Amino acid sequence: MDAQLDTQQSDRTQKITKQIVGVVAVIVIIALAVAGGWQYSVYRENNYKAEASAQYERLLKQIAENKPTEALAAATALRDQYAKTPYAILASLFMSKAYIAQKELPKAQAALEWALKENRTTALSGLITIRLARVLIAQQQYQSAIDLLTPLLAKDQKEGEGAKYLAGANAYQGMYHYVLAEAYQATGNSQQAKSDFQKAEKLLANDASALQSVVQMKVNNLPMQTEIKAGTRIESAAHAKK
Repeated sequence: MDAQLDTQQSDRTQKITKQIVGVVAVIVIIALAVAGGWQYSVYRENNYKAEASAQYERLLKQIAENKPTEALAAATALRDQYAKTPYAILASLFMSKAYIAQKELPKAQAALEWALKENRTTALSGLITIRLARVLIAQQQYQSAIDLLTPLLAKDQKEGEGAKYLAGANAYQGMYHYVLAEAYQATGNSQQAKSDFQKAEKLLANDASALQSVVQMKVNNLPMQTEIKAGTRIESAAHAKK
């Protein structure tokens, strides 16, 4: 009787052991598959980035060799084939510059809009935005440029003016105001243009480039332009009375 019980107990133990071994084996297989898949994914990602980098190097070489047609084709291929890499943003920026040189402003606008949408680098956002606004202004899409820039300024003002705002929490704040002033000036809104030029002048006060002087000149010229227009209207009215 005891021997029979021992045999049954031994059979149950062996059965449980086999089940445990089977479960462990399945877990090990799954773990190996996951690890292998992860390693392959990392390999593919690294290879993808390396290919994008090599394509970008070819683009730079063609730019250096002054081959605009080949460079534009390379930039387009880089953006289309490696859209999820930072190189695609740089390629799209080059495309916009090339299209501007060819006077194809709608294509330049499309390239910049793509770059702005896909960009994940804060440092490039300001540059892309300013270029896009200027392309819009060049196409006489003044209100679109104003609509593009104004929310950015409102956001920063809401976060706090004063020292933080004037110190340039966003390095492009001065340029935002400058380009916005150009858009308002083009629409004939001299008062708002003057206000934005003055803000740009203040924010660019420490700018070592010639841009600060240009802003100062535009601020000084705006009231003169207003006075000239007013004087012309008065003179015309006087002649009409005669």
